[in-house]
Amino acid sequence: MNKELQEKLINRTFRLITRFDWLKFALDMVLYVGAVLAILYILLQQFDWVFAVTVPIMSAIYLFFKHLYMTRQVKKTLNNQFYFIEHNHPNLQLFIPMLDNNRKKHYLKQAALYLDGNELFLDALRQKSFSSLPDEAITIPYGEEFFISRIIQDKNNQILICDGTLIDTDYRFIVIDEPEIYKRLTSLIIKKEE
Repeated sequence: MNKELQEKLINRTFRLITRFDWLKFALDMVLYVGAVLAILYILLQQFDWVFAVTVPIMSAIYLFFKHLYMTRQVKKTLNNQFYFIEHNHPNLQLFIPMLDNNRKKHYLKQAALYLDGNELFLDALRQKSFSSLPDEAITIPYGEEFFISRIIQDKNNQILICDGTLIDTDYRFIVIDEPEIYKRLTSLIIKKEE
């Protein structure tokens, strides 16, 4: 296993997922502060400057600690996925976390790719609610039931957007763009039959 590449891949994935979004923070502040002040105005039937000052401060503190908590959970989940796959596949050469995105926000999928020798596999991970540790996985070898048909390099975010098929269903996922991973995945591309 290339430990340097593995560590770099995990760290870059973590930073991409936990990137602080100032626009989302500002929008959340407006929504939270507006909602709380509206509720307080309805309940008190008057405008209170003490609430007008303390609510934004408390909202900012809440959103900051929420981000810290989510960051901690992402790190824990990412590391647990790695340890789970490493434990279940002793010949693991490289663990490749899989991401998806919702608009501009990236998040960790409950699946991961890994290289074992010259072969690529996908592990679909199952974990209980509120748990960061997978408890079961279904391993799908690259080929008949899982394959990649197209890879798009997003140079701005340094990611690879992969389109393919998983058990006869269109499947899209994102991985970190590293030269070794790009080379390996592009060599496996299977063109979709029209």
